[in-house]
Amino acid sequence: MNSNNWLAGIFDWLGDALERFNPSAFRFLAALLPYLTPIPVAWLTAHSASDFLHFTPEVSFVFVFALEGIGLWFTTMLVDSVVDWIRSKNWKSIVPVILFGITVGAYVLILVNLNVTLEEASGNINPALSQVITLMCFLPLITGVGNGYYKLKLESKTDSERARERQDALDAQIRSENNRLKLQKFQIKYGSSESTNGTSRSRNRSSKKTSGSSNETSKIGRPSIHEQRVFSYMDEQYKLRGEAPTFTEVAQKLNLSQSTASRLRNQWINKGE
Repeated sequence: MNSNNWLAGIFDWLGDALERFNPSAFRFLAALLPYLTPIPVAWLTAHSASDFLHFTPEVSFVFVFALEGIGLWFTTMLVDSVVDWIRSKNWKSIVPVILFGITVGAYVLILVNLNVTLEEASGNINPALSQVITLMCFLPLITGVGNGYYKLKLESKTDSERARERQDALDAQIRSENNRLKLQKFQIKYGSSESTNGTSRSRNRSSKKTSGSSNETSKIGRPSIHEQRVFSYMDEQYKLRGEAPTFTEVAQKLNLSQSTASRLRNQWINKGE
């Protein structure tokens, strides 16, 4: 039983590793195969051109590079035009598809006839040569189509991921704004109720002292020392914490009575509104 579990764990690990490896491998093959499949045809063309046309290796390389480069270039443009047509869903965009399709077809025909003619002129007469070269010339086209399809899937996946990330960021911003508004309403509502209860109790105990300080403030015509201290403390704490401290904290920190702390705290809140 333990041996079976151990063996199953190994196969599970191999399966997970292959599943993670497959997307990267497919992406690597889709990008590399369009450049590898033209190499056999290019070598055949270079060999035939050297034998029949007596090209030097340098000239043969330039000739083959230009010939295969044209094929790769127009095959890529054909695939891209097909991808654009599928994504746009507009019949007007089919014109480049038809144009590049005719161009690629003419290129394949030229490539096949060129290689067959060069091989026969070099003395290699074989009835199956034309068919083999034709099949070889279609390999780059097939890999180009696969690359275009993989590219379409990758772009679609990227667009969907970007849209989902933008939606998640927007939802997070909305939730943050709603939480901030709820917190402000909670602070104003319950802070005001606490300060009202504290003020009503303090009126019974020290009504003369409160009225005296109010008359003093109105006569002088400028904020009292307590008001300046409370406002400065409230501003500082709101910048640090992002929320207004309770009147109990104000009273304890500034050594004030609860009535004075709650009254000045309410003035600061009303001033901020």
